[in-house]
Amino acid sequence: MFFPYFDENPKQRVPYLTYIFIAINIVVFFLLNFRPDFEEIVSRFGFIPAQLSPVALITSMFLHVNFIHLLGNMWFLWLFGDNIEDKFGSIYFIFFYLSGGIFANLAHILFSSGAMRTIPCIGASGSISAIMGAYFLLFPRAKISNIFFIYCRPIKIKINAYVFLGVWALFQLLYAAFSSGDLQVTSVAYGAHIGGFLFGILAGLIIRGTLLKSDTLLMSQELEEEEEQKEFDEIIHKAVEIKKEKAKGLREFEEEIGRFLDEGDNERAIEAYTLFESQSIPGALKPVYQQKIADLLNAGGKDLLALQAYLRLIAQYSDHQFSAAALCRVGLLYSRKFKDAVEGFSYLLKGIERAEEISDKNLIEETQKEMARLSQALHAVILESAQQEGQFCVVAQLFDETLWNSDRIMKVLRSAGMKDGKNIGMKLAYNAERNLRKKDGIILQKITKEEALESVRLIQSIGIPAIAVSQKDMPAYPFIRGIRKVSLREDGMSFVGEDGKTYDLAVNDIVYICLAQLPYFIYGRTKEASPQDVFSKLSDIFAAKQTAGTWTLVAQSKKKGEIKDLKFNRVLDIFTSSGLRLRLSNLSCTYEGKDSSRANSNDTFAFMVEDIAALAGGEKIDENVELFISTSTWLNTYYRNVQELNNKGLWKMRLHLIYDKLL
Repeated sequence: MFFPYFDENPKQRVPYLTYIFIAINIVVFFLLNFRPDFEEIVSRFGFIPAQLSPVALITSMFLHVNFIHLLGNMWFLWLFGDNIEDKFGSIYFIFFYLSGGIFANLAHILFSSGAMRTIPCIGASGSISAIMGAYFLLFPRAKISNIFFIYCRPIKIKINAYVFLGVWALFQLLYAAFSSGDLQVTSVAYGAHIGGFLFGILAGLIIRGTLLKSDTLLMSQELEEEEEQKEFDEIIHKAVEIKKEKAKGLREFEEEIGRFLDEGDNERAIEAYTLFESQSIPGALKPVYQQKIADLLNAGGKDLLALQAYLRLIAQYSDHQFSAAALCRVGLLYSRKFKDAVEGFSYLLKGIERAEEISDKNLIEETQKEMARLSQALHAVILESAQQEGQFCVVAQLFDETLWNSDRIMKVLRSAGMKDGKNIGMKLAYNAERNLRKKDGIILQKITKEEALESVRLIQSIGIPAIAVSQKDMPAYPFIRGIRKVSLREDGMSFVGEDGKTYDLAVNDIVYICLAQLPYFIYGRTKEASPQDVFSKLSDIFAAKQTAGTWTLVAQSKKKGEIKDLKFNRVLDIFTSSGLRLRLSNLSCTYEGKDSSRANSNDTFAFMVEDIAALAGGEKIDENVELFISTSTWLNTYYRNVQELNNKGLWKMRLHLIYDKLL
């Protein structure tokens, strides 16, 4: 037995008429069904095939035999009526609903014979069948969520509307055929159901052809796909038009960058190449220029640009001697900077196979050492991953989400397409859309191993490093426990929470520490106006820079204002192996350190952070604890709002633990 409980077909407006029809049916039921003369009312206002009455054609639609009859009809009216009203409009929906019921009653005459011609026919099922017929025609791809019972065990299943309604109509036809004989008397007017369903299809055809535009019948998912197809066609059209201009642009950039490199102006050469890369011009510079610019970017710590520059060199000049060294550089970048051991190892292997073409002996030695390190780590990871089952997730390998393009990620995931009759691409895109809103580094969650590996391949193909991880390896820190008091001991720490609970923490329980600062109040005025004239709220601050005691703030709207004094709330988050996330704030936290003179100084929070860092194993960065701290200025750890701190702190902690596990 199937029980439909939801349809995935969003509407644009409130279906008032559907609710009104439901209300009328319910009110009439409770007004009439409990009267002693209810049978007489049915005989008078019910539709009797042998006694054709224009009034009964309409009044019969609002009468029901019992509560189960009413509940079944109203449920289907609520389930399918809202979308039909949404597309037809209120006025047309009224005529459609009443006309569908009248046509269904007339169709009942054709299927009734013998004793059935004298039995009153009542109920809204004729009108509702018309609604279902129109739904079948207009929204065949909408998903209907059902509960299917097997041995009294409920199982949830989604079925396309054309399948669900088509099977329903087929059963109505079969029931009508079996009950059409003179000796077969049934309490259900199957003929009315068939007539209403056919009327709905016919009315849907007329409405669709005369009143509705084709795109108004598309569901949100279909509209997105159609819009993406239009965008894709426009991109292809533009690509054809500017193909010659792109070739011209490559030559112009090559001349400009080559001139800067020959003159020794590396800074301007890098600026020009960054612009060249941002315009997605195909091809590569001359080998000597491409190799030199890639090395400059790599030495300057511009990892993503360097990776792209080396890959251009390899793709365009695969047989050139420079590409052998580029293969090694790409492998080192993947394994060290992007934490992609598998991809890194593959490039290192290709590069070392051409070692005779590499003049830099230090690079060869560095490559061999990295391969030895990865070989040991990958062997353990591959053996473990091959045995892992269950759900997987995909996380980003870059801390800076500004390098992401969410639309590109979802579009490339949709390209996975159909597999085994399932739209895997759409499933992955919807999954990513939900997770990318959180901006916590997770792109996909709770997917199969095969889907995770395919997703990583697709996401990597558009230049966004990503990694697949077993879901059970993703640590969860759902609660932030605010701390009011901190005490340090020789072997650990003691924290008192806002609720008065005490947390004792050993040093080896700490897995990650994140230090940040948040603006909490602005003093003074701008040169020409108050801060409030520039920033409606503190979360509007896009960037902040301090020069000579004056802060220059940039709003999201790019408006600028200069402030004499900007105060910050400094926050320290401590993540533990037991799943605790403890938050210490300089606004609400008191500190009892080992050195009482330091604890009573003007900046106890800074001393507390230094003491915790020292106790955990290092002032700034340690093998086991990554501590984002700057002793001279707090600018390097600036967060615009609490939500950004929560998301990025959690993101970095997760990646820290995952990478430690993998390598």
